[in-house]
Amino acid sequence: MRKRQSFLTHSERLLPSVDLVLGTKKLKIRDIDGFALAVGPGSFTGIRIGMSTVKSLALAAEKPVAPVSNLAALAYKLRQPQGRLLCPLLDARKSEVYGGLFKFDGKKLVEVIAQGVYFPDSFFSKLPDNRVI
Repeated sequence: MRKRQSFLTHSERLLPSVDLVLGTKKLKIRDIDGFALAVGPGSFTGIRIGMSTVKSLALAAEKPVAPVSNLAALAYKLRQPQGRLLCPLLDARKSEVYGGLFKFDGKKLVEVIAQGVYFPDSFFSKLPDNRVI
């Protein structure tokens, strides 16, 4: 794994990072079958930078783009046996969290509580009574 210290902004690092990753595998953009795009929740500026970059790359390569929720991606990564609940939370600042509740039905991730921005107490009050936190 390569680590690089940089004082550049996300927008200044993004395309060189894409080139670096592709270059390590001797790939070109046209070799990619499609693009996944993180659509939030998260930094508004970061999401805009990502969207404009992926849209440009996808248009140039004539490849599809699939939007992916950051919360759903976290839940999917931590998927559990069928029926177990998954509750990814991200700091939304201002004493709020981005949250959602999911379960894995064996084939796909199912949203149980809608993704959104919540005050923690409000979000936790929506969770089922038999929860383990």
